[in-house]
Amino acid sequence: MIFPTKEHFINIHTHKKAFSPQEWILRNAFLVLKPQELNVLNYSVSVGLHPWFVTEVKDVSNKLASYLKIENVFAIGEIGLDRVNGPDLELQKQVFQKQLAIAEAYQKPVIIHAVKAYADIIPYLKRFKMPFILHGFNGNLQQLKQLISYPQVYFSFGKDLLKPDCKAYQAFQEVPANRFFLETDTAPLQIQEIYHQAAKIRKIDIAQLKKQVFYNFEAVFKRLIP
Repeated sequence: MIFPTKEHFINIHTHKKAFSPQEWILRNAFLVLKPQELNVLNYSVSVGLHPWFVTEVKDVSNKLASYLKIENVFAIGEIGLDRVNGPDLELQKQVFQKQLAIAEAYQKPVIIHAVKAYADIIPYLKRFKMPFILHGFNGNLQQLKQLISYPQVYFSFGKDLLKPDCKAYQAFQEVPANRFFLETDTAPLQIQEIYHQAAKIRKIDIAQLKKQVFYNFEAVFKRLIP
């Protein structure tokens, strides 16, 4: 199993392979590949049923559980709730809760997709205590403050950091140092670009930023690190 170091650019959520040896990725694998195809990959993955596709898998609990004993499956995700796209919200909630229960049973962190649904996530934060990483966070400062009150919540920032007028830019200035990650998601960017912008916003150097993200990684994935 490949773990990141303090020298890596940790990309906590991406749909692409690493651009360089300096990048450590947690790549989103959906539920497309068969379990036996995942453990031959030379990188780590997250596996889960995206809210857009909750009608496509009937027995999500058993299917998801079949992946979670594989060594390089680090997290469940991206899973969550989407009020803009996807099927009926109540169905999304049912599938989301089933996947959270599996995550709790296997003690896996979850990568969360939430679109106009941060308030909808709160009840689950009260029930489930494994780490939640809100990917592509773009909430306002009030939402950030509310979500920070749940110690298992982490915030992942990506391409929106390149937009000074974006809510994510403002939130990143205020998020505690021990509660954030960086990502590229599907953006045509290299993770180094996100890190350079993040370092500029936080007014720290790249080496310090990489160490902080590594320490945050250790906190979330401590059960996996040998």
